[in-house]
Amino acid sequence: AMDEVMVGGAGGEGGCGYNSLSVEARRLDCLGNKVLLVTKEQRGYGLRTDLEVYAQGLEELKWEVRKQELVRLTAGEAGGRKRPHPSLAELRENLRWCNVMVGFEYLGDSSTWTAIEEEQKQRKEDGGRRMKIVFVPNLEYCKESNEATSDTMKHLKQVDVIVAKTECVFHRLHRLFLLRKFSSGLGNLLLIPHTSMLQVPAIERDTRRRKGIIHFHGFSKSKNSLENCKAASILLRRHPQVFDRLVVKCSRAGGCKVCDKIRRALGEEPKLHFIEQELSDEGKFSLYNSCRLALCASSSEGFGHHVLEAAALGCQVVTTDGMPMRSILRHQVALARPQDERGRSVNLGLTFTVRSQEIVRAAEVLLQKTYKPEACQQNLLLRIRDFREHLNHLVRLRSHPSSPPSCSCSQHREPILDIAKCPKCGKRMVGELRPVNQQAPDRVFLLCRDCDYEEKAE
Repeated sequence: AMDEVMVGGAGGEGGCGYNSLSVEARRLDCLGNKVLLVTKEQRGYGLRTDLEVYAQGLEELKWEVRKQELVRLTAGEAGGRKRPHPSLAELRENLRWCNVMVGFEYLGDSSTWTAIEEEQKQRKEDGGRRMKIVFVPNLEYCKESNEATSDTMKHLKQVDVIVAKTECVFHRLHRLFLLRKFSSGLGNLLLIPHTSMLQVPAIERDTRRRKGIIHFHGFSKSKNSLENCKAASILLRRHPQVFDRLVVKCSRAGGCKVCDKIRRALGEEPKLHFIEQELSDEGKFSLYNSCRLALCASSSEGFGHHVLEAAALGCQVVTTDGMPMRSILRHQVALARPQDERGRSVNLGLTFTVRSQEIVRAAEVLLQKTYKPEACQQNLLLRIRDFREHLNHLVRLRSHPSSPPSCSCSQHREPILDIAKCPKCGKRMVGELRPVNQQAPDRVFLLCRDCDYEEKAE
């Protein structure tokens, strides 16, 4: 059972179901045992972690794995380049080798897709098995305004499986994508809960040695760093017996514009420390084992791996009740919500403008609970279990509609998702992608074939 603390406004929706008539855990009949994992060049912490965790999980299942970064060219380079794509030769070799290609947030530019289409055509001529394409999207694909370009949608139609990394993203993608046509018919949507690691680390259990507050800001405004650090400053003043410092992780060790704003906002705060974001495993464990609380109340995109990593190493977490944060943690977590409903935004489903007061309120509710670092670590144990079980679903997909595999994980104990039904005749509706105009992105409309009723998808 979930012991998260709900703070502030009205309650959010429940967990995510696993199957409906339009969300089949269809299998792709022995995907194969050679997997190419691709991501864009100069990937950040989250993408790097996803790639490495998938590689480790697949290798545990005795699959062969290759990894490749795809060089992302600028529009000028892509449109008028005279030289070959720098990663194309390696990609062609890897495509010939693999049975499955898994793309993390990026499926490549037009050159990449030309290579994929040529490989698929060659396999068909040779009478071989078609290569399967799996896509693990980021939150851009969850926007209600559906700002995907026509090129993106064209490529998505060649995708065999879309993987959601969290339960609420699974719920969102079900509404936005599964009614569109992919290469395998209605398409496949699979939930594989992400995790930051597959081994459980040793942690400091003596709570007297855990007095730090930690925040990792990144360079995105949606990390809400200024409000998080203001909240930390208030907590330091109110609870000196509990907290003795604020540690801010920065890729430039405090030498960026975000850190300058934090310094100006907090003044001469003697308990403020900036450290390098990229730490060794030993340095990371030492840092987290000296902290009790991680403040991660973002305004839209969330903190993903950082949130789970903090909990895995024994920290309580304050985050936002928005996508995907509300479904990552189950224990020793508080979800900060604005008191004023005008702070609610629909940009990524349920996201909020959270101020320092709401963050402090959430943290103080956590302080009233019994703090046990090992209870925080239960979040990691759940994610590891669910990741391994669901990764096995990806390995053992079938090509025909069927009941989903037997699954005991916590996410799939919730009721199944509603099927989109026509409000007039009650028949199942299907989706159609339509261009609105040359400037606006394509939108999804739900249609009833029986009575011609239609509506714009939410």
